[in-house]
Parts: sequence; structure tokens; C-alpha cells
Amino acid sequence: MAMTFFRWFFALLILAPFAWPHVRRDWPVVRRYWRTLLFLGAIGIGSHNALAYLGLNYTTATNGLILNSFIPVMIIALSWIFLREPLSPLQLTGVLVSLTGVLAILSQAASR
Repeated sequence: MAMTFFRWFFALLILAPFAWPHVRRDWPVVRRYWRTLLFLGAIGIGSHNALAYLGLNYTTATNGLILNSFIPVMIIALSWIFLREPLSPLQLTGVLVSLTGVLAILSQAASR
């Protein structure tokens, strides 16, 4: 849990100067939806990292890497399924790169 906290604490410190002008500009929207933003931040960022680090205690680094490499593919797939967002050529390229990486890792693990 400390690793998750410090990772996001230092990210906040480093990125805040760059994000602050945008936050100020969009402050009315942020204030209106602060509960939703807090909830999504807690479950989407905080919980994901905490659970990923916790899970790495019970599996190999290779399995963690495979899961982490597959996340972009799942995000795009779920966006297409639930939001009907079309897949751009750049996104398709990203999916192919991610899947290639996953397959490369799996093939090395299978050959051992």
C-alpha cells in the first residue's frame, strides 16, 4: 500500500504544475462532478495499483507483465463493446504491439 501511495504522491507533485492550468479552467465541471471523479480515481487508479502490487506477491513477474501488457487491449475492447467506439488505425497499431508483446512473453515462458 505504501508503494501505491508514494507512486501517486510523487506523480501528483511532478504533474501538478502542468495540470493546474487545465484544472483551473475546468474547475466548474470538476466541482460539479467531484464525487464521481473521486470514486473513479479511487477504484480506477488507487485500487488497480494496490491490487496489482498485492497480486504480484502471489504470482511471478512474468504473469504480472502479461496482465499489464494486456490492459490496453482490454480497454479498447471494452470501449468498443460498451460505448461502441470505433477503433482508429493508431489504436489498432497499439493493440497489435501489445498483443505481440504478450505473445512474445508467452512463447518464451512456454519454451522453458
